Amino acid sequence: MGKTITATGRITAIICACLATILIVATPVSAQVVPDTFEITTSVVSTGLHEPGDYLFFCQYEVAWALPANYPDDPISETVVVQLIDPLTDDAIASTSPYPYYNNGYDKGLVAIYMSQLDAVAANITWQTGYKFQIVSTPGAFATPQSYEYIIPTNEYCQSGTTSQAANRDWIREYCLNTGYVLTINWVGAGDLTLQSIDMVLSPLGEAYLLRVMPGLRDLVPLLFLATVVTPEFEETVWSGTHSDAMENIWSGTDVVSTGIDGLDGLTEGRGVFATNFLVLGLMLAVILVAGATLKAIAPGLLAGSIVVIVGADLGFLEVALLSIFELLILLYAINKTVGLNRT
Repeated sequence: MGKTITATGRITAIICACLATILIVATPVSAQVVPDTFEITTSVVSTGLHEPGDYLFFCQYEVAWALPANYPDDPISETVVVQLIDPLTDDAIASTSPYPYYNNGYDKGLVAIYMSQLDAVAANITWQTGYKFQIVSTPGAFATPQSYEYIIPTNEYCQSGTTSQAANRDWIREYCLNTGYVLTINWVGAGDLTLQSIDMVLSPLGEAYLLRVMPGLRDLVPLLFLATVVTPEFEETVWSGTHSDAMENIWSGTDVVSTGIDGLDGLTEGRGVFATNFLVLGLMLAVILVAGATLKAIAPGLLAGSIVVIVGADLGFLEVALLSIFELLILLYAINKTVGLNRT
């Protein structure tokens, strides 16, 4: 005898199925195994790297498991946050996530927080005041929430204080190189992060990693890098009319008269280059006319006239431009006569 399913029974079965589906979907995935090591090991603080009053906080963290199988698939940027803590209020001043470069960012790595002069003033940052780094897990990242505080000791602040930019940059440079050695050992098979044989700088691997940890690091610590882009210092030229004014008056007080209206005045007054130009040209024209009338030919006159203008230009009585024009006319006349004779 078969069972009869009533309408009420169908509705009840549907509701139970929906509830079961909701429970399955809503049940969270089991959190990752708690790390065996979850801490900050070292730090460094410097100031005045790019501008007076700016701050750079660096720290080295370690998030690791003894068993490789326990490492999570999610990158560290989704499971861990590093905060800079105000020692007076215990509030977070700034925060960032580690960059997942090697092994998803786990094991050892670096974190940097940079504050411009304006940001530092707004956060009331004071030199050597016991600031803390706090590394915490994000909600649900691990089976048990993780947190670790690291009080920055006085000896990890730049020992030159706030007075020397070069010393402050060297402080960060030395820390990055020393940490690079540590990471090279920890990141098995990744390669060297530093080039010890070339004036102690970062290797291409080290540059790629640290420029992701702190994007503006090349500008803050140029000597940490093998190649550095530097903007040359120069004084911007202030333009004035001093030189042009001097050039306008360069011939003042001499026999050379400037062009334009002054030149016309010189012509009417019978002085300067304009006067001598017309004297030489007038003499040349007279020689040509006399030769033409006497010898019944213009060629001897042109020859004698050319001698007049050449001597006049050499003595400074005629501008070279006028000499060139006159000689060009003589050349054209000679060519024309030669062509005419050949045709006849």
